[in-house]
Amino acid sequence: MRRAAAAGGLLALLAVPGQAFQVVPITQDFEPSGRGAKQVFQVENDRDEPVNVTIAMAKRIVDIDGRETLGETDDFTVFPTEIILQPKTSRAVRVQWIGDPAPAAELAYRIIAEETPLNMRRETPGASVFLTVRYIGSIYIVPKRARHDVVVASAGPAGPAQLEVVIENRGTLHAILDAPSLTVTAGGVTKTVDAEALNAVLNGENILAGAKRRIVLPWPPGLPAGPVSANLAYSAL
Repeated sequence: MRRAAAAGGLLALLAVPGQAFQVVPITQDFEPSGRGAKQVFQVENDRDEPVNVTIAMAKRIVDIDGRETLGETDDFTVFPTEIILQPKTSRAVRVQWIGDPAPAAELAYRIIAEETPLNMRRETPGASVFLTVRYIGSIYIVPKRARHDVVVASAGPAGPAQLEVVIENRGTLHAILDAPSLTVTAGGVTKTVDAEALNAVLNGENILAGAKRRIVLPWPPGLPAGPVSANLAYSAL
């Protein structure tokens, strides 16, 4: 679930299982220029009733603690931005990148498909309930020869018996970390951080190009107190 959310991201708000619209694909790479700067998404209505869907784009901003916010962007054209899908039908949505044709590093955005009420109101005495679905997908603008390079930017004590590590993606491509391993050295002693503790905070995490991520872990048993150095090994999904 964490990996899927990091790679693509799907939010269903008050959704009825098996009765939601879908957006395919939920993750898409764009080239900064040329044919690859245009992509097509399919919005599919699996319901037995019409659904109204609006499409929007947003810039993806992730802070050092992994909290994500969405910013406005005019780097895309989208057509159409609003559609009414009849039952059991689909509609193509064309998205084109019109931003920087030669970015130095990968750029990350969100495509947001959100249902707006249309013949979906369920009336009960004194109340109205709207069932809505919202998809948030990932879009990456990927320059040629982009590569990820996630390293330890800093490490040190963080309160009683805790280790704070800041990792940084110094590459030009995002990395979804898989099976990370962290070794820490202090006072001439080297220890490997407990895999379960590390996986709980880092495995499956998406580190965007140029981004930093801070994690706090238990201080490794047997590691002397004081200044530390650390090294991160990982695979990328």
